[in-house]
Amino acid sequence: MKRFIIASLLLSAASFASADVRLVNADASPLSEICIAAVESRAAAIDVAAEYGISNAELDQLYCNGMPLTHFIRTYRAPQKQVETTYILKSTDDSVLTELCIASVKSEEEFAAAKAKLGEDVKLSEVRCNNMSIAEFARRYGKTALTASVR
Repeated sequence: MKRFIIASLLLSAASFASADVRLVNADASPLSEICIAAVESRAAAIDVAAEYGISNAELDQLYCNGMPLTHFIRTYRAPQKQVETTYILKSTDDSVLTELCIASVKSEEEFAAAKAKLGEDVKLSEVRCNNMSIAEFARRYGKTALTASVR
């Protein structure tokens, strides 16, 4: 039979609207301390558990405020900030095809203008931008996927 460890915590919220939650070890128990440390990081929880002689197997069975530890962590850990990648595209020549590639990631209007400069002789399905099809290049580096069509 599995042994469940139940830790009790008193949660006081400075402001739920701003998602500032302060966890307090109200009963001064080692288990509550582990729960609080787990919200910070898994490594912190393991370190605190080791201080009190609690194994990783027991840690995986820990309940905090009536929730399994993993659920407690998801509930109270601050969300990770999204890292936004920014690409800087620079043309290395003055060709119309390079202009078309860069325009494909900027906007539909610039893409249409660059495509008009090419005329009807060039097939967009054959245009390559950094060894990718122009459609793949636009999807990868543009804010929205652009559709390239030949009319």
